[in-house]
Amino acid sequence: MSSPVLKIVRPGYDVLSADPQDFALNTEYLLPKIYMQKTLTSDIDLTNDLGYPHGSWAFRRLTSSSFYRKDSPLAGPYSPFQPYNWFAGDIYNEIFTGDEYTYFSPTSTETGYVTGGVIVDSDDVKVDVLAGDTSLSIVLFAESLTSSSSDIQLPTRPYIKIGVEGEDLGETNLSEQRMNTKLDTLKIFKTGTLTLSLPTETLTYKSDSVVHTATVAHGLDYPPMYFPPRTVSTGFVGQESTDVYVDDTNLYLRVIRCSYGDTSFEDPGGDKNFSAATLDFDYTIFYNDITEEFNLLE
Repeated sequence: MSSPVLKIVRPGYDVLSADPQDFALNTEYLLPKIYMQKTLTSDIDLTNDLGYPHGSWAFRRLTSSSFYRKDSPLAGPYSPFQPYNWFAGDIYNEIFTGDEYTYFSPTSTETGYVTGGVIVDSDDVKVDVLAGDTSLSIVLFAESLTSSSSDIQLPTRPYIKIGVEGEDLGETNLSEQRMNTKLDTLKIFKTGTLTLSLPTETLTYKSDSVVHTATVAHGLDYPPMYFPPRTVSTGFVGQESTDVYVDDTNLYLRVIRCSYGDTSFEDPGGDKNFSAATLDFDYTIFYNDITEEFNLLE
């Protein structure tokens, strides 16, 4: 039994000849279906009402106390003659203000591995808020992460449901449906490239770290979801730390460069030279509000 396909093209394109990227809507492709958004301020195990492992996103709300991994404490492969990195300056006292959000990502540290975020199994949705963060906002998708899934009884209200081509719509469960308007989905607001040009520069021995930032105003007046899922305190080129985060005004791309400290023998590390570099972040900003809360299964 053939299922209908709903196609809507962007202005200026022909629906009969448009390429996949030129459609505003094409139900030949699976639309991600969001059934819940929730913001938690402490660790909790929620019941997984779908009964199977499914997709999820998680966004940290950052504060000045949030865990922030500086890059390797050594300036290179271990050697007693290799200077340590020196992290100094006001930036580390006000790394975030409390209104920024970033993807949760497990992060390695000197003492182990920071884990948590959101973990979904067949029974539970386990939420772990990092110490120092204000909250963790989770986004739960109906799409199964395994070959198994089950049909879910949704609340009664008018809706459009489109299944898989060649399958009986009545036998297509929620995870496999191409579209179901009882659930939310990701709605693209804008795409673009955020470019950060890093100069050639020299940081003298034990000088303050230098901060370089590029921003793009999204104009939504709330913190929107973005993609790809980049986060904060990740390494990039040498001993730099790279951050991607969003607030209710901008999407940010930031690099922090630190200077040299002493070696293991307490000898001065000298100057640190940085080469010029260009960092491009190809982003998608969604209309979806990170802080919105709902449960569309209720």
